[in-house]
Amino acid sequence: MKKIISLITVTMLSGCQITPKSNSDFDYIETIKSEYKVEGFTATLVHTGCFESYVGESGCERFSLEVNNQTEQVILIDWNQSKYTENNNVKQSGFMFSGIRYTDRNNAKQPAVILPHSKFEIKLTPTKNVYFKNKWETYNAPEQSGAVIAFNSSGRYNYVTFNSSYRTILKIDN
Repeated sequence: MKKIISLITVTMLSGCQITPKSNSDFDYIETIKSEYKVEGFTATLVHTGCFESYVGESGCERFSLEVNNQTEQVILIDWNQSKYTENNNVKQSGFMFSGIRYTDRNNAKQPAVILPHSKFEIKLTPTKNVYFKNKWETYNAPEQSGAVIAFNSSGRYNYVTFNSSYRTILKIDN
C-alpha cells in the first residue's frame, strides 16, 4: 500500500511541474501617464493592474486618477458626465470604482468631492469592460485608452481629456 501511495505522489508531482521563465526573459508593461495642470490644480491618469502572462497576453484592467487640489475651491468630479475613451474615441461608458456594486455599475453615481488643499486618488474601471461569466470579470483596456473627466468648480464644468497608454516592452538579452 505504501508503494502505491508513493508512486501516485511522485506521478502527481512530476506531472504538475512548471518551469517559470527567468526574470531576464520577462516582457514588462510600461505605463505612460497623462497629466493636466493649471495653477493650483493637477490631475493625473495612469493605467494600473497591468500584467504580462506567460502566453504573451498583456493588458491593464483599470486606471488610477490622482487629483491634487491646491485651490481655495471645492472641486467635484461628475461621474455621470465622465466617459471612457478607446483609441481617442469617446465611448458611452462611464466608470465604476470602490463602493459601486457590479450590478449597479451603469446607474447614476454621486460626485466625488475634492476639498480645497487636498489630494484625492481613485481606481477606475470602465463599465463597458466589466462582464459576468460565472463570476464578474474585466476585459483589459486597449493600449490607447483614457478618459474624459468632468470636473465642476463653482458651477462651471471643465472636461479634461486624458489619453493614457501603455506598451509591452520586450527585453532582449545580449
